[in-house]
Amino acid sequence: MSEFVVLKFSQIEKLEWGGEVVSTPLVVPKVSPNAALMTGISSFPPGSSASMHKHNRD
Repeated sequence: MSEFVVLKFSQIEKLEWGGEVVSTPLVVPKVSPNAALMTGISSFPPGSSASMHKHNRD
């Protein structure tokens, strides 16, 4: 049986990466321990970008 969680975006702890780049985690082990993926929303100020990086995946 699935469990549903209602997230209040304004109450989610944000991850600050510097340079005003902020990520809001949505589906992460803390919220859904058996989740097959992790996802969230990242916000970048105009003119900025993410540096070269990799994501762990199978």
